[in-house]
Amino acid sequence: MTDSSAWHPATKAAQALGWSDPQTGAIIPPLQPSTTFIRDPDNEYRRGFSYTRDTSPGDDQAEALLAELEQGAAALTFGSGHAAAAAVFQSLPAGSHIIAPRVMYWGLRQWLLDIGEPAGLDIEFVPNDDLEALARTLRKGKTRLVWLETPSNPMWSLADIHAAAELAHIAGAKICVDNTVATPVLTRPLQLGADL
Repeated sequence: MTDSSAWHPATKAAQALGWSDPQTGAIIPPLQPSTTFIRDPDNEYRRGFSYTRDTSPGDDQAEALLAELEQGAAALTFGSGHAAAAAVFQSLPAGSHIIAPRVMYWGLRQWLLDIGEPAGLDIEFVPNDDLEALARTLRKGKTRLVWLETPSNPMWSLADIHAAAELAHIAGAKICVDNTVATPVLTRPLQLGADL
């Protein structure tokens, strides 16, 4: 495999880090429809795969590429962006104060109102691009998560990730950026101070 460390992010994305299937030479990872994998004679799973709910050979290459593009320690794929977002919010204990954009992906906003709030999350919505509103809404030691979308869906407002991350961290909160629109080819939130 070619050393891809100096490649431009767009090249990394297009070339998938130069990956190819060692058995067939295919440049697109094969789909693995199996839901379970064979065990070793001692009933262990030394090949690294036991059940596709946890991981699949098809996930490894995509997760390695995403981690490289985002310049993060690791990446985890989900069935949808909504599932990934729900996992983040569900990792927070009841009573957690969360700040999210007033205008955001409607499906996630509805999930926050219909499922997050009844589960005990304390959610406040502020304009995605208003740092003063964010600063006023942050509760030092109480706010657990600031959720940003940039550009936001559907209004395409831009958030200052670096400044928002500084404010969140001063208050003791983590910041998660939905980077669906820009992708790590254009914006790398972790490099701007985001935690997720």
